[in-house]
Amino acid sequence: MLALVKNRLAVKIALTMAIPLLVNFALYGEMQRQLVALERMTAELSVRRQIADRANQIIISNFFALQSLMQYKFFNRDSDKDKFTGHLGQFTSEIQNLANTLKGRPGEEELGTRLQNESREYLASLSLSQFNPDEHNQVGSFFDNLERNQRLKKASVKFMLTLKEVGKKCQEDVDKANSAELQSRAEFRQFCQFTIWANSLVAVCIAFLVGRVMVKRINIVRSNSERLASGQPLLEAAVSGDEIGELDKTFREMASALESAREKEKSMLATIAESRDELEIVINKIPAALFITDGGGKVESLNMVAKTLFSIDQDYFDGSNLAKLFKLKSAEKVDFFKRLSDDAHLKPVQMLALTSIDESVPVNVSVTPFLNAGVTKYLVTLVDETERLILEQAKSDFFNMISHDMRTPLTSISGVLQLAIAGAYGDLPDQTVEKLELARTGSTLLLDMINRLLQIEKMETANLDLTLETFDLSDLVNQADTLVAPQFIAKSITCSISSEKTMVNADKNLLLEVILNLMTNSIKYSPRNGELVLKCHQADSNAMFELIDQGPGIPDDKKARIFDRFAQADAHSDKSTSFGLGLSICRKVIAQHGGSIGVTDAPQGGAIFWFKLPVVADTES
Repeated sequence: MLALVKNRLAVKIALTMAIPLLVNFALYGEMQRQLVALERMTAELSVRRQIADRANQIIISNFFALQSLMQYKFFNRDSDKDKFTGHLGQFTSEIQNLANTLKGRPGEEELGTRLQNESREYLASLSLSQFNPDEHNQVGSFFDNLERNQRLKKASVKFMLTLKEVGKKCQEDVDKANSAELQSRAEFRQFCQFTIWANSLVAVCIAFLVGRVMVKRINIVRSNSERLASGQPLLEAAVSGDEIGELDKTFREMASALESAREKEKSMLATIAESRDELEIVINKIPAALFITDGGGKVESLNMVAKTLFSIDQDYFDGSNLAKLFKLKSAEKVDFFKRLSDDAHLKPVQMLALTSIDESVPVNVSVTPFLNAGVTKYLVTLVDETERLILEQAKSDFFNMISHDMRTPLTSISGVLQLAIAGAYGDLPDQTVEKLELARTGSTLLLDMINRLLQIEKMETANLDLTLETFDLSDLVNQADTLVAPQFIAKSITCSISSEKTMVNADKNLLLEVILNLMTNSIKYSPRNGELVLKCHQADSNAMFELIDQGPGIPDDKKARIFDRFAQADAHSDKSTSFGLGLSICRKVIAQHGGSIGVTDAPQGGAIFWFKLPVVADTES
C-alpha cells in the first residue's frame, strides 16, 4: 500500500483531496445532527406554544362565559344566554383538545388526565351552583345555598391552579429550549470554525508537501524540454516511480528518437540532394522539351533539351507566358494556355513551335497538372516531331511508288496473261496455258495484296469516308452466307445461322467486307466436312456478331496480335497467299464504327471471331 502511494501520482492527488473531504464529511454529519436537534427543539417549542395558546384560550372562553352568564342573570336576555352557551362550548372543546395533547406527550399523561377531570368537576359544580342559568334568574345573596357556591369556588380554584401549572411548565420548557438552542448554536459555530481552520491547515500542508515534490520533478521535465530545444545536454533523470517519472522517461526516449531522427534527416537530405542532382541529369537527358508553368502559363523552369532545341533560356520569356514559344495568330494568343491545358490534358496536340531565330519545329504538346506545396503547377511536354514527319513522308512516298510503279505494271502483266490464256495470241499448248494461268493467279494475288496494303495505309493515315445507313445486321449475315456458299461447297462445309433482328447504323459495304473476310478466313483453316456457325443477336446495347469454326484455333500468345498488320496465326501456312492484312482491315473498319472486335476459344475446339457495334432503334417500327 505504501509503495502504491509512493509510486502513483494519482494516489497522491487523491490523498490531498480525500483528507479535506473526510473533514468536510465530518462537518456535514455534525451539521446534520445539530439541524435535527434544532428541528426537534423547534417542534417542541411549537407544541409548547400551542399548549400555552390553548390554556389562554380556555381562560378567555371561561371569562366570557361567566360574563355572559352574569349579564343573563341581571338582565334576563336570551342573547346573553346564547353567548354563554357558545363560550361554554368553546371552553369545553379547548379543554378536551388540551387534555388530548398533554396525554399524547410522554411524562404529561397524568397532567392531561387531571386537567380533564378537574374541568369536568368545575363544569359540574357550575351547573349545580346558583349560577346555573336554568335556576331562577336572579343573583341571590352569596350566603344563599352557601354549600353549592363553596363547591364551585373550590372546583374553580383547583381548575385554575392546574391551568397555571400547565402554563408554568410550558414556560419552563420554552425557556429551557431557548437556552439549549443558544448553546447548540454557539457549540456548532465553534465546531465549524475549528473544523474549517483545521481542514485548511491540513489541505495546505498536504498540498505543500505533494506540490513541492511534484513541481520539482515537473521543473526537471520542463528544463529538459528547453534544453532539448536549444540542443543542450539533458539534466539527470527524475527518479520517481509515479507518472512524472514515467513522463520523464518517455520524454528522454522521445529526445533520443528525435536525435536519431535528426541524424536520419541529415542523411536523407544528403540523399535527396544527391537524388535531385541525379534527377536533374535524367530530366535533362529525356528526349523531350519540358516546361514548368503556373496556372497562367508563365514559365518557371525548363530543361536542357528545351534550351537546346529552341535555343532559349528562361530569360527568353521575360514575364511572357508559354504562348511566346508557338506560332500563333493574335486572336489565338488570348486565353491560349487555358485552351491548351484543356485540349492537351488527355491527348497530345500537334502544334508548330518557334526557335529563338524563328525556325519552325513541329511538336506534340501534352499538359499535365500537378500539386507543388498545395499549389497547382503544370508540366508541359513538347516532343520534336521532325523525324517522325520525315519518316511519314518517306512512307507516303513509298506507298505512292507502290501505287504508281508496281500496281500499273502488274495490272498490265495480268491483262496480257489473260489475253494469252484466252487465245488472243494464238493457240498455246495446255502445259503453257497451265503455267500462264498460274502466273496470272500469282499476279492477281500480288495485285490484290498491294491494293489491301494501300487500303490499310489509307485507313491509318486518315478516317474512312463512311456511308452510314440503318439496316438489320441479320440480313447482312444472310447475304454474306449466300456470297460465300460456293466456298462451302468446295470444302464440303456446312454453315448454320442463328440470327435475330438487330438494327445498326453503319456502312453496309464495309461491314459486309468484314463479315466476308472473317468467313473466308475461317473456311481457309476449317477441315473438310467441317461446320461454321454464324450468330447475330443483341447483347445489352450492342449488336453482337459471332463466327464459330472448327479450325486449329488461335494460340494464346497470338490472340493479342492477330489483328495487327502482317500478323498470322500460323506462320507456316501458305505464306504465298496472304500478308496478314485482312484482319487488320477488319479491326480498322469496326473501330471506325465505334465498335470492337476480338477472338476467343470455342468450347469444342476452334475459334470464335466476334465483333460488336452500337445498336440503334428500329425507325421503321
